[in-house]
Amino acid sequence: MPVAKKMSYFLVSYACAFLLAYIVPEHIDRRDFAHAVDVYSHSQTPENMAALEAQRHENERVHLRDSSVVAVVLVAVGYGIRDAYILITEPHEPASMSCSDPSRI
Repeated sequence: MPVAKKMSYFLVSYACAFLLAYIVPEHIDRRDFAHAVDVYSHSQTPENMAALEAQRHENERVHLRDSSVVAVVLVAVGYGIRDAYILITEPHEPASMSCSDPSRI
């Protein structure tokens, strides 16, 4: 199988795994975000709104990073299961332990 075809399979499976990991909601508990929400709820100034937006963007970056790591793990586990299935179901020839061929020594 050509390298480009293998790479396209990998990229498609990674993209699907990333989408799956990204749409699953996660709880990101960051003190900086909680503090920004608390300060903004007590005093709704433009500075506090800017700080809250900055923390929201940081939460989005954390979510993207976590989703990409989960996608790598999902793809690795998926390929591992596929390879194990192929290894178990395909018949193989047992390796002979005899040294009848002198060139193998």
